Amino acid sequence: MGDMIRGRIFNGNWESQADEILQSIAFAVWSTVIAAIGYSPSQTIFNRDMILNINEEVNWTLINKTKLANKQKSNEYENQSRMITNTHQDKKSC
Repeated sequence: MGDMIRGRIFNGNWESQADEILQSIAFAVWSTVIAAIGYSPSQTIFNRDMILNINEEVNWTLINKTKLANKQKSNEYENQSRMITNTHQDKKSC
């Protein structure tokens, strides 16, 4: 999709072709598969593939499990560099 947009030839004044540019960008965004979930936005919303124009059954359970696993993995990685401290302080000094 990116090559399609970059390969487009515009006639001098891009402002006159802004609608075509925005349509190309919108198509690219809606049809690009998101690596984290394995589906494009159009597949998740419309249950159809924009390029092949076929039905696409979205497995929401798998998407939710994948997102949860990715969050847990990210949290574990983030927390590896944190120091464990004692947050409870003695309140007798007040």
